[in-house]
Amino acid sequence: MVYSSDSPGRTEPSWTGIYDRNLVCGVCEKRWDGWDSYAVDFLRNLEKHAEPIYVQGELTFYQADKYDYQKLKLFFISLAWRCGASQRPEFSLVSLGLYQDRLKEVIESKDPDCHSFVDISVFRFDDTKLGRIHLPPSGTRFEGVNYLRVHMYGYIVYVKLDKRHRPYLFQDYTMKSGQNLKIGVRPFKGSPEEKLIKEVVSGNLPSNSFKT
Repeated sequence: MVYSSDSPGRTEPSWTGIYDRNLVCGVCEKRWDGWDSYAVDFLRNLEKHAEPIYVQGELTFYQADKYDYQKLKLFFISLAWRCGASQRPEFSLVSLGLYQDRLKEVIESKDPDCHSFVDISVFRFDDTKLGRIHLPPSGTRFEGVNYLRVHMYGYIVYVKLDKRHRPYLFQDYTMKSGQNLKIGVRPFKGSPEEKLIKEVVSGNLPSNSFKT
């Protein structure tokens, strides 16, 4: 179901999800088919690829010791490019500026580390049902460093688009070649996302308030 802040209380079904047919041609889309397939399996079946790590009895993060770093990072990079390139209204809060073309260069090179400005950090909600609700991607900042924030399938993906060094918050949760991957676990209850979703569903959200 799709809920719109522009039409409070209005819902409509979407059988195919959000798809932009005008984004790229079929030949270009095949560039990332393998990345998409790998990421879908990895994220939807995380317990198969990563071990849950508990601290004092509480699930704190998942750790993947063996995974395809190149495919997964290129997937997230291509996802960021798609968010910035799409003209659909769901992506209207995304403006990547000069990084739009730089992400394209990374995709064409198939080298996720050919530019140092991009980092990927991934977190997962502890509520694997309600946490799967999608929200529009948008820009955000941590310690003044620019990130693109994407909600997808119960995950929050942070893509750093900034030459400055990553903030301390992401030091242990940034994808790095040759190292294990840590995916942090965040509580959904009481989160800003839960509050925003409730406001959208109830129709109490003013138009364009996603921009706040």
